[in-house]
Amino acid sequence: MKPATPSRPLVYALVAVGFLVMFFSTSIKSLYQVYFADLATHFGRGRSDFAWSGAVFMLVTGLASPLVGWLSDRHGPLRTVVIGCLAAGVALAGTSLFDRSIPVFVLGYGLFAAFGLAAMTYVPMGVLVDRLFEQKKSGLAFAVVTNGTSISFIVLSPFWLWLAPKATWRPPSC
Repeated sequence: MKPATPSRPLVYALVAVGFLVMFFSTSIKSLYQVYFADLATHFGRGRSDFAWSGAVFMLVTGLASPLVGWLSDRHGPLRTVVIGCLAAGVALAGTSLFDRSIPVFVLGYGLFAAFGLAAMTYVPMGVLVDRLFEQKKSGLAFAVVTNGTSISFIVLSPFWLWLAPKATWRPPSC
């Protein structure tokens, strides 16, 4: 028995949600870049000593992709995105609660946020588009979904830079 084909409005809504997920999840990377020097100072490190935290993040993002692919195949792309959101939430909670601990920051950002980003972007969104569209008609949908990251970089990076001096990331006791 063939699974039911989703309605056209539902397909368009899922593509739009995919775009938005990729748009906002890119903030995991762009906020780190905006606050990189402040974070290095916060942890009492120079920029060159702190740069390895970003390297761990990017390495784990790449290494997590096969696991994310397996999760997308096994449990579906939407559930994988939810798992990614939860992992990113754990990263945010951990780094907020233990804001003076560089090992917790690296664990939270370098592992959980990196996995979260991988689980909210290209692999599950590619699987989602493949499941929603015929092979011949998936290119435009894939382009729309994946452009969430580049448009986010263009739109949100200047926004974060504008917002940084107006909304400090540090608690008043710092």
